[in-house]
Amino acid sequence: MNVIAIRQPAGEMNLPPEDQGELGTFSLKWIFAFLVRRWILIAATGAVVFALAFTAFMLQPPQYQATAMLMINAGADRVLPDQMNVGGDSAPPAQIVDSQLEILRSSMLAGRLVDALGLINDPEWNANLDDPDAPLATDQSPAAAAYRAEMRQDVIDNVAAATDVRRRGLTFAAEVGVASQSPERAAEMANRLVELFQQYQLEARVESAARANTWLSARLETLRADVQQQEAAVEVYRGQTGLVSTQGQLLIEQQITDAQTSLMQARADLSERQARYSQLQDLIVQGGSPDTIATVL
Repeated sequence: MNVIAIRQPAGEMNLPPEDQGELGTFSLKWIFAFLVRRWILIAATGAVVFALAFTAFMLQPPQYQATAMLMINAGADRVLPDQMNVGGDSAPPAQIVDSQLEILRSSMLAGRLVDALGLINDPEWNANLDDPDAPLATDQSPAAAAYRAEMRQDVIDNVAAATDVRRRGLTFAAEVGVASQSPERAAEMANRLVELFQQYQLEARVESAARANTWLSARLETLRADVQQQEAAVEVYRGQTGLVSTQGQLLIEQQITDAQTSLMQARADLSERQARYSQLQDLIVQGGSPDTIATVL
C-alpha cells in the first residue's frame, strides 16, 4: 500500500499546542494568520465576484411596478337570502375575501389576461417566439396543438409570477401589482386584470342566479306534484267515506242548503196562511156573506 505524505507549510508545522485548537489543526490564530497570508487572493476573488454580480445586475432590463386598487364585496355573490341559501350557511366575510384574492392569483384569471392582451405574442413574456422548431400557424396537428398549449402555459406562469395580490390589513381593499419592463404595459395589465376579475364576478353571479332559478323551478314542480297527490288522496278519501255528492260538493253542505230551502218555503207558506186567516177573521167580524168567506177559504 502506498503512503502519501502531506507536507505542511513551514510556518504551520511547529505551532504550539495551545494554538492548535480543539481539533489539533485550526484555531483563531491560525485562521487569522491564513487570512493575512492570503488576503490578496481573497480580495481578488471578492472583486471578481462583485464585478460579475454588478455586471449581471446592470445587464438586467429595468422593472416597473404598477398597482391597482380593488374593493371586494363579501356579499356580492349571494342570490338568495341566508335562510333560503341553496348551499347552506354562508361563509364569513373574511373567508369570502380570501377566496376572492385566490381567484385574483389564479392561473385561470392570468390565462384570461394573456388572451385579452395578446401577451403570447410579446417577447417579454414569451421566450419561445424565436424558436426555430415552433410549428407553423397553419399546422393543426396534435403535436402542434400540444406545443401551443405548453407555450401558452409558460406565458401564463410568467404573468402569474409577475403578479402580486395582497390584502390591505383586515379591510376589503386589495392591491393588484404587476411588474413589467414597460410602465405602460404594467399599468395596462394591472387595470385589465381588475376588469377581468369584475367580469368573472358578474359571470359567477349570473351562473349562481341560473342555478338558483333551476333549483327553485325544480322545487316548485316537486311541491306542485305533492299538492296534486295530496288533493287526489283527499278526493279518494271523500269518495270512500261518502262525503262528496254527485255535484262535487260536500254532503253536509248539500244537506244544509236543502234544509235552508225547505225552511224558506215553510216560512212563505206560513205567511200566506196567516194572511188568509187574518182576512177571514175580518170578514167574520164585518158580517160577510157565506160566498165571500168560501172564496177566501
